[in-house]
Amino acid sequence: LSGSRSSAVLNTITIASGGKLIVTNGLGDANKTISTLTVNTGTLTLHVDGNRTTPYIYTTNLTASGVNTIDLATVTGLVTDPQTIKLIAYDSFGGSFSLVLPSGIYGYLENDTINKTINAVLSTTPPKSVTWNGNLDGNWDNATANWQGGFLFLPGDFARFDDTASGTRSVTVVGTQSVGSGGVTVSNAGPAYT
Repeated sequence: LSGSRSSAVLNTITIASGGKLIVTNGLGDANKTISTLTVNTGTLTLHVDGNRTTPYIYTTNLTASGVNTIDLATVTGLVTDPQTIKLIAYDSFGGSFSLVLPSGIYGYLENDTINKTINAVLSTTPPKSVTWNGNLDGNWDNATANWQGGFLFLPGDFARFDDTASGTRSVTVVGTQSVGSGGVTVSNAGPAYT
């Protein structure tokens, strides 16, 4: 972890190779952002509360290179299920993070490019396994019940494509949801999926 000061304001933070930054309350705010936060094969550890409505980290430039992790060490106060929690606000972002969660919490990261935030979508309900049916249309989204049993696909669910589909096998991913975030299996001997 390294930083530099300019006019008594910490404006650059770099987490390098195996480094960890633990944020217990927050880092910066909407009016005083960190100029650059660079994570290079490192970990950001946050303690989050579902009652908080503002991000934990504010930065102008966020760069994540290598294999990087956001570790939510504690999660308290979830108000809805699922609940979106803003983790990092940025002006520009390049790279990716994986998410580590405490036991009993399920979820995934989303990059909200409209509001320029990295969010965690969290739930106390385990994701389900859904099998493609394609009986309504070929859209893989979270609004069409194209899955056996009339289920909707929700991010974090495990998706299976096999020979039991009674509808179309021509599948189109619609929107920006995290398809495959819970895993995908294609296991069929019959007609191919496209």
